[in-house]
Amino acid sequence: MIAQNIRGGLDFYFNPKNILTAAYTLRRTDGDRTMDIEYRDFVGDENNLTSISTRTQFEKEIEPNSEYSLTYKKTFDKEGHEFVAEARLLDNWEDSDQDFVEKFYLPDGSPSGAIDKLQSSYNYETERQYLFQADYVHPFSKNRKVEGGLRSTFRNLGNEFRVTELKDGTWETVKGLDDNFLYDENIHAAYGIFGDKKGKVSYQVGLRTEYTDVTTRLVAADSVNARDYYSLFPVST
Repeated sequence: MIAQNIRGGLDFYFNPKNILTAAYTLRRTDGDRTMDIEYRDFVGDENNLTSISTRTQFEKEIEPNSEYSLTYKKTFDKEGHEFVAEARLLDNWEDSDQDFVEKFYLPDGSPSGAIDKLQSSYNYETERQYLFQADYVHPFSKNRKVEGGLRSTFRNLGNEFRVTELKDGTWETVKGLDDNFLYDENIHAAYGIFGDKKGKVSYQVGLRTEYTDVTTRLVAADSVNARDYYSLFPVST
């Protein structure tokens, strides 16, 4: 397996209180794997071995992940008074090819005479996520402050898969193992928090609300499932 990482960033100062930061990260993993599994079939008890089979898996995988971010931060004269806004994009995908060879043996370990089973599996996964967030903190005094923010995420997943098997010299798709699963999720959230300190006692109270919209789809099966809901979370410490 080979893993690589690249990261870079840039800060632009409009002035000491206004900063724009851009960053990029690339992570890539390339791997080749081999795995052997042996199956032993018994009837009645562990002394009555009826057959043996082995299954060898050969996998080749490529998985690059990219992340882009842009952050703006504004500070004010009063300590702790600030506004931060961020936009981020995550773009990931994985391409995996697997070959399987299954062999069959008699209980004594000699070949059973059955034809080897050859299968191939293709899997292509994608993930793209957009994030937008803004947070504001306003201190009224050393111990008292309010915080508020907004956050939206848009997440799209795809999983295209296909399994084929060699039969009579022809590669045939295995029924039920050939489709493209799509997942779309959108979440919008807002929160507000008030914090204070009285003597030796400090506390925070607030509320967070979320709206979630999710749709899943199996393309080949033409199956769609959509749902949306609201959630409310109290914030207190």
